[in-house]
Amino acid sequence: MPTDYPHEAAAQPSDHGVFAQAHEGAAAMLYRDAYIAGPQAAQVNKFAALYGDDLSGRIVQAIGHNEGSLTNINRNDNGHGISIGVRQWNQRCGEMPSLLKAMHDQNPEKFDRTFGKYSHNLLKESWVRQADMAGNHDLMRRMRNALHDPEFQQVQIDKAREFADRSVETARRYGIKTEHGAALIADIINQLGEGGARRILALAHLRPGRTISNEKATLHRIERLTYRPNSRDRFNTIATRFSDGALISQPTRGDDSPYLA
Repeated sequence: MPTDYPHEAAAQPSDHGVFAQAHEGAAAMLYRDAYIAGPQAAQVNKFAALYGDDLSGRIVQAIGHNEGSLTNINRNDNGHGISIGVRQWNQRCGEMPSLLKAMHDQNPEKFDRTFGKYSHNLLKESWVRQADMAGNHDLMRRMRNALHDPEFQQVQIDKAREFADRSVETARRYGIKTEHGAALIADIINQLGEGGARRILALAHLRPGRTISNEKATLHRIERLTYRPNSRDRFNTIATRFSDGALISQPTRGDDSPYLA
């Protein structure tokens, strides 16, 4: 996210063929060391099909578990206006303007039909940042319709996976090697923003290009330094979904990724 907003969350790939290239056992690690059966298995399979069962897809699933579904709207996100979708893209301080632009770019005609008289203004970041969206019932009705539209949901999924990809690269750049670590860094960036995550990593004595001697202890130190009210619960949720023994794979993007460089 582009700013230090304290609650920016966070989409499914348009090419599901990439999932075939995911490392073996990815889906099984959704709930580490747990046996999943019956309805619970169906739920896991549903989210794996939706977001992917590779590392990026599972990170999006974990973020969604903490933040909300594709159709979720928070009308008052800590005084920062509304937040929407699986990453809880925020209106005032987060990445909602870029999400709305991506929806428009995906299908301009549908975007205009869905948002009607608001469509032009929703492409202006300055308007989005200042508008009283929660108090506009017509706009909220249109926003709900957009969030329930499968084509616009796919935009959310694609952008959330891109965010997860970049977060993994950030974790790798700071010397983090495990999937558990990569997922934790993604969750922190999603909630605290790039600047907030950068400060936390510095306080934990992490620097780009350096190695980490004890990653497990380092991850616990990072979690404590976030001072989030629900930090321990979020950490434990991630710990049950991602192994601290599984290593993240080689970069999917070049080392020129802009995240926290």
